[in-house]
Amino acid sequence: MKRTSKLVRFVVIALLAISFVSCEEENLKPTIKEEVYPLHISSTNLSCEHTLDWEALRENGKYKDRLYLIQNQESFDEYIRFDTNLTSCRIDFSINNILLAYTFTRNLNVSQVFDTLWKLSANEYRWDIEYKYPVVVLPAIGELANIIVIPKISDTSSISLQINDGGTIHPSPSYK
Repeated sequence: MKRTSKLVRFVVIALLAISFVSCEEENLKPTIKEEVYPLHISSTNLSCEHTLDWEALRENGKYKDRLYLIQNQESFDEYIRFDTNLTSCRIDFSINNILLAYTFTRNLNVSQVFDTLWKLSANEYRWDIEYKYPVVVLPAIGELANIIVIPKISDTSSISLQINDGGTIHPSPSYK
């Protein structure tokens, strides 16, 4: 009888131990968070004073919207120079990319710029930029450059640019 009682206790303890270990293993499995699109991607502006090479930006003709995905220092240096030698102004291209939009505007007097980067699918993005004007002004075409620092994305990603210029939508350039 004692032997049977010990055997029953041993079996019960073994079963509890097995169930405890299997629960622990389930808790160790990483949970995969499924992305829901469209997804807003956070971005920041360049933190230091910089100068643009406008001639390089106009390479395909003045007043034509263009989008550049900058993934390394060589491409960065082609279009942008920091006005300081501080190393804190440098971009870490191992974790970041830069989006640079060269655009034209209907008016020279832009008062506000709103922009949002959207992830539309696993490999597709859209950068929305909206220019606001303080008052109605006479049309005078100007050029602007918008620059944001974003988390690194694949070089096979498709990125489109949508410009809302005071209510007028520009034809959408893209980067592929």
